[in-house]
Amino acid sequence: MVWNPDWVDAGVRRTANYSYLPPGEYSFTIIAANSDSVWNDKGVTIRIVVLPPFYRTWSFLILLLLVILAVVIVIYKWRVRQLHSRHEAQEKFSSVN
Repeated sequence: MVWNPDWVDAGVRRTANYSYLPPGEYSFTIIAANSDSVWNDKGVTIRIVVLPPFYRTWSFLILLLLVILAVVIVIYKWRVRQLHSRHEAQEKFSSVN
């Protein structure tokens, strides 16, 4: 993935800062000069992998879906039991009279 396609002259800094990189794979290429101003034209490339936060992974979304499904099933069963017990109470009341 290309995040910053242009070269950035870092001057004398020995760090590179990115405030935000979306999840993905990146290649960070560095070229530098020595104290005699002789440049290394080939440079060095470092592979960087930025992982997504846990809540943006497929496994979390599937787990969330299963939890929501379980909650819906529990609420449904609770409501059906509640209606059955009300129905039984009405039947008992009706048969008494």
